[in-house]
Amino acid sequence: MRSWMLATAGFVLLYARPVAAQVFPGRLEERVRSATDTAQTFALYLPPGYTTERRWPVLFVLDPRGRALLSLKLFQDHAARLGWVILSSYNTQSDGPPEPNVDAVNAMLAWAQAHPSLDPTRLYLAGFSGTARAALGFTVALRGHVAGVIAVGGALGFALGGPETAFAGDSTFAYFGSAGTRDFNYEEVLAMADRFRATRVPFRFVAFEGPHSWPPPDVCGDALDWLELRAMLGALRMTDSGCARAARGRAGARSGARAVGPLAGSVTARRRDRTRLCAVARGEGRRGQGRGAAEQLCAGQVRDRGAPTRRARPAPGHRAAEDLYVGALAT
Repeated sequence: MRSWMLATAGFVLLYARPVAAQVFPGRLEERVRSATDTAQTFALYLPPGYTTERRWPVLFVLDPRGRALLSLKLFQDHAARLGWVILSSYNTQSDGPPEPNVDAVNAMLAWAQAHPSLDPTRLYLAGFSGTARAALGFTVALRGHVAGVIAVGGALGFALGGPETAFAGDSTFAYFGSAGTRDFNYEEVLAMADRFRATRVPFRFVAFEGPHSWPPPDVCGDALDWLELRAMLGALRMTDSGCARAARGRAGARSGARAVGPLAGSVTARRRDRTRLCAVARGEGRRGQGRGAAEQLCAGQVRDRGAPTRRARPAPGHRAAEDLYVGALAT
């Protein structure tokens, strides 16, 4: 298997190389061939206003059947809104040897290495089913560069050195788990969220009405919105009150169609999450700035919606379950 240490080291060193400023319109390239491994191809999305004069978060999407365009398009509109670059591989696989996924991620890392406009501290991975498990494993191998993972319909069993222990108490990493209410892997995804809570890793779990599949685009948008807020809380990006306010508005607009989630304690943790975000907005974080953001982020009260104390899948008929702000934040 190819060395992850080499890939990680190169990722840091090559990001430091200066390049001439260029400005690109937002665009989708359906197939890009890797310059370092010609067997590897991926779809590429650059958001509107992309320029080499600033740093951009990047999302690697790993589909279990290599359906690069299908999975990329679930995130595309939200990436355009938030300013994320997406790379989605045609070579990723599920339920097989690890080498195809290692090679696919290394090819995307090589592309990232050649583009210093990508933020080396804000690499995100998204996977579904077997590639959700692969993505969780890669987060540990690439620790220090991966700021978050979106794991849908799949999780890892507990192991020392796994992501929940490797990132214990790390507020700069975040786990967004999701599963359909009829997904046969629903319980394992929920159990992993529980373990992240126990090790004080910021996490969120969102269920959606459906079988074993990628979630609908609005849940994918929820994931990117929440990871943006986590980046503010973890001082990985400057606080943006407009972005945070808009994310709150979108979450509020959808909450009426959602059932209460299956984990208890969401109200307390959500209130703690809001408190931390307000502190960053007031300038108490390393990169927080602007008192005006605090009033927008802290407006309104968290309502206790009667979160149940036992696990139960959301009632059929709801499009999605209540998203749970139950990430145990580092203090």
